[in-house]
Amino acid sequence: SGVWCRAPREGRASKLGFAAQIMGDSEVTEPDKSNTGSIYAVLPPIAMPAKPEGQRNQEAGICDGPHVVCTINGVVTEDVNFDDHDELRPRLRKGFICLTDHDSYVAFRNIRIKPL
Repeated sequence: SGVWCRAPREGRASKLGFAAQIMGDSEVTEPDKSNTGSIYAVLPPIAMPAKPEGQRNQEAGICDGPHVVCTINGVVTEDVNFDDHDELRPRLRKGFICLTDHDSYVAFRNIRIKPL
C-alpha cells in the first residue's frame, strides 16, 4: 500500500511515477526496496520508523522538481534527487496523487496537499 505521486493519467504508474510505500512491516529490521518508507521497487528507506501494526503512522512528502523527500512519523526515509538515479531520472515531474492498497487493510485520514 502507499501513496502514488506523479502518477500518469494513463500508463503504468509504477514505471512513470513513484510510490511512497506503506507496508505494515514494523518488525522488519533490514531495509528493502519494498519496505515502508521506500520509493517502491527502486530505493530502500534510509530509516525505518514505522509504528507497530494497528497504530497510525504519519507520512509526508515533498516533491520539488527532481528532489523528493519522504518522511514517516517525522523521520526522513528518502531524500533523493531523481536526476542522480538512472531508474528515477525519466520519471514524471508532474502527475496525479493516488492512494493505493495491496489487498490488505489500509486507511488514510487528514490528507493535505499544499503547493510549493
